[in-house]
Amino acid sequence: MRFPGLNIFSSTSFFSQPLAPQVKYPEILPTSTKIKEETSSDYDPKHFYPVRIGQTFNDRYHVVGKLGAGDYSTVWLVKDIGRWWWQSKQYFALKMSTNSPDDKAATTHEVDISRCVTNTDPKHKGYHVVRHLHDSFEVEGPNGTHMCLVLELLREPLWLFLQHLRMDYMPQVVLKPTCQMILDGLDYLHTRCHVIHTGKFYLQTLVHFWANSAQDLKSDNIMLKLESDSIVTEYVEAEIQQPCPRKVDSERIIYLSRNNFGKWKKTPGPATISDFGVSAWGNSADPLNYIIQPICFRAPEVILGATWSYSAEIWNLAALVCLQFFHILDLLSSLSLPLTTFQVWDLLERKKPLFCANIEQDTPEIHLAEMIALLGPPPKQLLDRGANTATYFEENGDFLYQKLIPENFTFVELEVYLDMEDKKLFIDFMKCMLQWLPEDRKTAKELVDHPWLTTLRHKL
Repeated sequence: MRFPGLNIFSSTSFFSQPLAPQVKYPEILPTSTKIKEETSSDYDPKHFYPVRIGQTFNDRYHVVGKLGAGDYSTVWLVKDIGRWWWQSKQYFALKMSTNSPDDKAATTHEVDISRCVTNTDPKHKGYHVVRHLHDSFEVEGPNGTHMCLVLELLREPLWLFLQHLRMDYMPQVVLKPTCQMILDGLDYLHTRCHVIHTGKFYLQTLVHFWANSAQDLKSDNIMLKLESDSIVTEYVEAEIQQPCPRKVDSERIIYLSRNNFGKWKKTPGPATISDFGVSAWGNSADPLNYIIQPICFRAPEVILGATWSYSAEIWNLAALVCLQFFHILDLLSSLSLPLTTFQVWDLLERKKPLFCANIEQDTPEIHLAEMIALLGPPPKQLLDRGANTATYFEENGDFLYQKLIPENFTFVELEVYLDMEDKKLFIDFMKCMLQWLPEDRKTAKELVDHPWLTTLRHKL
């Protein structure tokens, strides 16, 4: 039997092929134009690998377009030309790290955790709520070695999804199942992988991954999966027909990012926890007592300098649901805190954060004062654990900054949008997570079936 056009002696006939060359000349930007990675105060072009669209890495990952960039990496859409042509998932996101020793160590850590997350327990319900690592390798650049992660290709962060819906809050019909998915993912991370997604909080220059203008992807922490393979096909065709603008600087081409996959074609894909670059091992022999989380979302044990564990993430779940969601808030849109979670309270309440609404004046003292107003004074058992307790409390447990404690700061007075029955369930859900003592907070597995999440009586 003959198959016209198929050379059975050429192994490449059975594999995916590189894309057709671009058919139009791209716009060349002035060399004075600053592209995302160049805006960092410590930018050094020698730290970035000079990736070119059309280039192939590791003999299989063909670069299609640039998805984004941050201070320490660039992210590219790649086609895996080493896969059989009939196999699905031919496209991935390739994260190319910079070449400094610190960045390499951080990326190695991310690879280790990502491998654990990808391989530990595919049968767990939360396995499909975390981003998976497809491959990793090193590339030798002109100025050093770069670590590469080949990751599951995802669509967009949750805040951009809301932007497409032209909404500045998340309706309950979306919020509740999203919370349940994230809780399933957290349960998988905590109980199977022993990973705490909330890791070190780097105060750097406070650049949010899609800072302000949403033009450059760094690493989103909660994204939605692609709802259709045609989304990628259209992206690829757009890059061929109208190549992204770029500038030529010396021997380097620096591309603008093309990170918008356009309007949704059907029901969004499920939420996915991503970016394990600053995650921590929950079963580490060394105590976890370094600073994590932005101040306004920081768990009390972290502020007090006590050891923290998985339950620090559960605290976040009350004011935040576990991952980075930040950009929908007008109040915060000009800032760039690399949050590890997004606020449930904000998404539901359509107003200011639960804690530290005035971010510009946010301090640990103000944060603790609001906790006291909401929860009452902290138990001595917690105060005795903190290395920094004396900074905020007298020996007898009295708070040193009594004047900062706000009035009328209770769950009932803060929540105004829900009816009585739903309000009661919502407040109980919050109280399951907002507990002074870490051991008193519910686990992700216990929270996923909370009545507030499983009861839906409201329309959009």
